[in-house]
Amino acid sequence: MAKRIIKEYEKRRNEIFDAAKTLFFKRGYENTTVETIIDSVGISKGTFYYYFKSKEELLDALAHESAKTAFEKIDSAVFGNRLNALERMRLYFQYSRSWKLDNRDMLKALMKVLYTPSNLLLREKFMEKQIELLKPTLTRIIRQGIDEGLFHTPYPDDIAEILFSLFGNAGTSFSSLVLTVDEHPENIDVLLHKFKVYQDLFERILGAPEGSIEFVDRKYLKKYFFINNTRRR
Repeated sequence: MAKRIIKEYEKRRNEIFDAAKTLFFKRGYENTTVETIIDSVGISKGTFYYYFKSKEELLDALAHESAKTAFEKIDSAVFGNRLNALERMRLYFQYSRSWKLDNRDMLKALMKVLYTPSNLLLREKFMEKQIELLKPTLTRIIRQGIDEGLFHTPYPDDIAEILFSLFGNAGTSFSSLVLTVDEHPENIDVLLHKFKVYQDLFERILGAPEGSIEFVDRKYLKKYFFINNTRRR
């Protein structure tokens, strides 16, 4: 009986997920209401709030589930080849960039939600889930790098969490820039500079060679924001 209840719970939750993803894509997050979602699924408002406390919490759950699926694949790809730790780290960020590119609309909507002052608790919970999700892969790469003499840190089990916390604390600054680039594409230069600063910090904390790890470059940022010589979104 318990298995049936769990299966029905997951089925209904997935139906809400699927409807929300479709509506967010077609209408945009801000133009999709809870009423629109429940009408699409054919459930009551009470049923919706049994699964999610708010539309913001639903978006957070969607992003986490999407990231979880993606990073399971990334983990498999990163460790599916005979590579040294630096090569694995570069591949890790390469796949991460690709996922963010494919999910930019959802991520930008999520960013607007998370960095609203009233959603501080939601943001903290999101960061905790991201650390829990990404820490094992990064820790494994760091341990390999120490064994190979490529990284130099005495705290491999703690460093990944520290690095994510560092980036999390910078989130407000990054998010405000990201959300202005559509209207002010020149802010890409400021954003790129900030990424370079944190890239330098990342390498220093790991004891990795200077310039050995790249988060993003100008070409990627222009692609992410649909900026080129003839088109601007």
